[in-house]
Amino acid sequence: MKTINLSVIALALSMTSGAVLADVVEGFEDGDFSGWNTTGTVAINTSKTIGAYSMRLKGGATAERSFAADGDVSVSVAATSLESNNQCKVYVSQDGVNWGSPVLTLNNGQDNGSFYSAATTTNGGTTHIRYVQIGSSADYCYADGISIIGAGTPAPSVAVSGSASFGDVLVGETSSSTIVVTNNGNAALSVGSLTGASAPFSLANDTCSNTSVAAGNDCTVDVVFSPTAEVASNASLTIANNDEDQILTLSGTGTSDAPPPPPPPPSGDLHVFTGDGNVSRSALSISQLNGSSLSMMNYVSYSHGEAEINADASKALEPTNTFQGRLILNSGNNTTMSFDETTSGKAQAGNYVDPTTLPKFDFEFVQTGSHIIPKTRGLYVTGHGDWNYILEPGRVWNENNDSGYSRVAIPFSLQENQANCTHNGIITFAFKNDGSITNAAVQIGGETCLYLRGIHLAPPHTRCSVYLFEMSL
Repeated sequence: MKTINLSVIALALSMTSGAVLADVVEGFEDGDFSGWNTTGTVAINTSKTIGAYSMRLKGGATAERSFAADGDVSVSVAATSLESNNQCKVYVSQDGVNWGSPVLTLNNGQDNGSFYSAATTTNGGTTHIRYVQIGSSADYCYADGISIIGAGTPAPSVAVSGSASFGDVLVGETSSSTIVVTNNGNAALSVGSLTGASAPFSLANDTCSNTSVAAGNDCTVDVVFSPTAEVASNASLTIANNDEDQILTLSGTGTSDAPPPPPPPPSGDLHVFTGDGNVSRSALSISQLNGSSLSMMNYVSYSHGEAEINADASKALEPTNTFQGRLILNSGNNTTMSFDETTSGKAQAGNYVDPTTLPKFDFEFVQTGSHIIPKTRGLYVTGHGDWNYILEPGRVWNENNDSGYSRVAIPFSLQENQANCTHNGIITFAFKNDGSITNAAVQIGGETCLYLRGIHLAPPHTRCSVYLFEMSL
């Protein structure tokens, strides 16, 4: 059995300078985090870095990677916006199973964006590093400056991935699963015979038996389950090798009951922008969205091209940034807007409590392609004295003059409590994957209501408003 020999040689936190560390194994300077296994929201960042790029985690995200190297290991992390009980943690392991205590932890008070470092040593040929963010989507951890200097005795390190638990399979049919044997060490892995896959299990497409797997490479084998009777079957597949023999449990049950058919695929395709990004825009530029005020404008300015109302004729590009998380306007507070509802040019209709206040806006959204979708769709009861929200999907796109930002337009409505009068509006803003985000422009300029005369676009009977909100993700 493998044993851990992980000794921390320096856990005292130290500030790193802005220079790139020597012998950096991972500094994210290629602008991506390929090779890392991640959960939650992880993105490349350009604002809090040691070099030009770092990897940012938020909302309870994790990122883990193994390196075919060992020796003196240095890890770095920075944090922003940590609150009480929010943390950034870094773990180092030799086998990716036994992690022990974090070698570096940042808490509230260590979240000014400066990088802290810790050092440790590993041996055995492999180093596993894991970053963990504990907190909400408004708390950030930035990983950078990972180095591994020196090496122990070259050695293989075997890892097996894939499952051979087949569940229910119809008698007379077959099911297969691909097993991957990976060498995470820094010396060749010699794989011997694969034994134990007795009927109704068998092996196919075997590239692993009696072969040598170079450091950083892998081999594969398919496990096949072919039940001939309605019974549960089990077996153990042994993968002999010169590191540590691996035993994989095989299981499956023959059944005469056909499994339920999969759900049908959705009909049609989501619309995709195919323009060249050369959108003509004279309103709602990035600088205006980051300004302090806006005036009422034609709703076409909120779309993907002032002269391109028809989506199929749009010059917009598919978005290069992806939004996922909570959209919060004005720090989650109610906001007074210059909203004035009139009936036949007279007093406000109905028994209003606070008609000029927009209810707090704090909703989760996901994005697929150029479509952004609220987690809560349709009517949402806000608890406000006058207004409830109706949210529906919007669009995301790129324009060439937006400095790498992607634009968002989300339709929404305010519906009166205990009434069917609905006031239609739109929210627009721009964002990047690194967390950069503009203010949000919110405009309400239409209604459907029996007892109102209609839309007035100018005083004295205005029914419209436009407002810039500070935004957070």
